[in-house]
Amino acid sequence: MNASDKECILACDEVAIKKNLTYNVSVDIIDGIEHLLDRSNKIGSHICVFVLRGILKKWKFILNYFVAETNIKGDCLKSLIYKNIIIAETIGFKVRGVVYDQGGNNRKCTSLLEVTNEKPYFTLNNKKYMFYDIPHLFKSVRNNFLRANFETPDGLVDFDVIREVYELDHGSVTRMTKLTRSHVNPTRFELMRVCLATQTLSHTVAAAIKTCNQNKQLHRNSSEVAASTAAFVQKDNDYFDCLNSRVLTDKNPMKCALQVNNGVWNKLKEMQEYLKSVKYHGNKIYCVDGLIQTTEAIFGLVEDLFKDHTDHFFFLTSRVNQDPLENIFACVRAKGGNCRNPSVNEFNIIIAKLISLHIFKFSQKSNCESDDDVMLPIEFDSIIYQPFVEKKEIQQQEYSVSFSKIVQDNERYFDQNIDNFLCNDVPIELTSSRYFVGYIAKGSSCDKCRSVILKETEHLTAPSELFIHEKNYSIESDFGKLRAPSDLFFNIYKIHIKAFENIFKNNKKQMCIKKFIVEQCIKCTNESSAFPLWFYENNECYAHRTDLLNKLIKVLLFKHCKWTVIADRQKKQAKLSILSHE
Repeated sequence: MNASDKECILACDEVAIKKNLTYNVSVDIIDGIEHLLDRSNKIGSHICVFVLRGILKKWKFILNYFVAETNIKGDCLKSLIYKNIIIAETIGFKVRGVVYDQGGNNRKCTSLLEVTNEKPYFTLNNKKYMFYDIPHLFKSVRNNFLRANFETPDGLVDFDVIREVYELDHGSVTRMTKLTRSHVNPTRFELMRVCLATQTLSHTVAAAIKTCNQNKQLHRNSSEVAASTAAFVQKDNDYFDCLNSRVLTDKNPMKCALQVNNGVWNKLKEMQEYLKSVKYHGNKIYCVDGLIQTTEAIFGLVEDLFKDHTDHFFFLTSRVNQDPLENIFACVRAKGGNCRNPSVNEFNIIIAKLISLHIFKFSQKSNCESDDDVMLPIEFDSIIYQPFVEKKEIQQQEYSVSFSKIVQDNERYFDQNIDNFLCNDVPIELTSSRYFVGYIAKGSSCDKCRSVILKETEHLTAPSELFIHEKNYSIESDFGKLRAPSDLFFNIYKIHIKAFENIFKNNKKQMCIKKFIVEQCIKCTNESSAFPLWFYENNECYAHRTDLLNKLIKVLLFKHCKWTVIADRQKKQAKLSILSHE
């Protein structure tokens, strides 16, 4: 890639995901934990994706994505933007600006970056222009237009004019062929569709209003209001065309590429002045200021680009929207089948598949037009894979858990050997734990280990072996594949299970979590007075015992991730139930 090919903008947007935790074996972390500037123990419900998009050449590149418990706050988003710009420029790209939608947290971020209509950029090594996503801005204009009237230099603008023209347009051959009930009376979800907004504020609708007005067919609205509404719709249509150019020349002069002092340039200047005089009859709206700021940012970006690259003389304004992100989200949802909100683990798998197979064809029902950008390949030979951020060294932490207390709590069941299973004092979880430890123990292939960790006789006598006894399909002494762990092995692993539960509760965010927990379990076993030599490093079976412990922790990680999510959902349902009865 030459210097001009590396010119790009950074686009970011959030998508809701399913709250879920999954142990990722390949990188030894728990997927689904909030991971922004650092990991936390909270379960994520949103993913914020950062994509680089070429502005002088058609390419895109998924740079990074982060998991958040809720929508990312403005100050955190600012830090993430800085971080991703530095990453992008470190690997050779030249970032000229940032684009996102006009959500509340994004506006807060813009304010923190000290970006204004007069100064639509912030400085990080050089000017970084701030853009709001143009299709979303026009969708916001339509949504506010539905709620209240605008006062423009041409007069009062009323959406009821469009409704009245739509009601009149009932012939077998209609003038507004694309207008439907969804356009004039949209539902909550239809308000989010960009295509419905652009089709409503279109040249065809403006022409239909003018025709009805000239024929004096409008009765609910005056001729002056109809004329000013038609002018407003036509100006919005031309403005959108100017800010969404995709080719150098077009039969519609407003869809041509932006050049210094050409018709598109002059139209954008004219619309900036027009918007500054527009007043809204409802609550404060932000989309008008967003359009003014974005237009000013485009002027600044184009002047800088033409100055640095003298061989370029035109600019396609659609290059500064976030269509690639919307299309990526559409592909992810399509790959999820009926699950429109994948978990973090599913999102990881889908994104990896899309990138490796270059499958980025999206549904025609998606919320934007095709971006026609080529996904840049990832050169795995030239980069080091690092999930989200760099793996940190495992931090040794001090815990409030007393490992000696864990041993003492289990001593009451050490060496129990009675003739019958009728013992009311045995917790039910102890019987299931013994069965589970037997499953772990039978995985050993070392004869010396098996003689220590499995019972020599299959006559089960301990109260905690009741579940294994009842699982038997045959005679009392023939248990087939069912194996009972020795008392020694079971008592050691009860300590490990308790230690795991105490560590996992507050350390789900830990990088290399299985390695970390295994080290802590070995430490607590060595420090116990009952089994100080179980993990003696010079023992010839040390590696085998460590492998069994790794297997135990791996299974527990998968199980506890699932149970944590279930408990979180039940807690939420309990709160909703209480609120519904108040």
